[in-house]
Amino acid sequence: MDTGTKLKLKRTSHGVSQEYLASKIGVSRQTISNWENNRTLPNVDNLLDMAKVYNISIDQLFDSEVSAVELPTNNHETFIKEQLKLSMVLLLLFILTTVFSHNIGLILIWLIVGFLIRQVIVFSLRLKISR
Repeated sequence: MDTGTKLKLKRTSHGVSQEYLASKIGVSRQTISNWENNRTLPNVDNLLDMAKVYNISIDQLFDSEVSAVELPTNNHETFIKEQLKLSMVLLLLFILTTVFSHNIGLILIWLIVGFLIRQVIVFSLRLKISR
């Protein structure tokens, strides 16, 4: 389904006329018609204004073909468990390196590499949770 059709469906499903929508978002009725007939596209500000008129989010303007993704509700708990697993692996790596190597430089390198790996994984887990 094209953008114009989605916008028109959303407008009509909310029982709003082109004139009313145009007056609420500060454009002409012809502009609304052009969007709905795919002659032009609304800019981001227009999309934000439309979403406010309909009392929905911007992504809900185009939700006719997209199903919602369910996120787990225990993201914080999962995050902590993942951090704990990672910390245990890095601790084991450090212990093994210390036991089998008497080279302090190698131990320091493993500590730095382990810390950097942990930081990258923690950052990626935070990004996953924030989405």
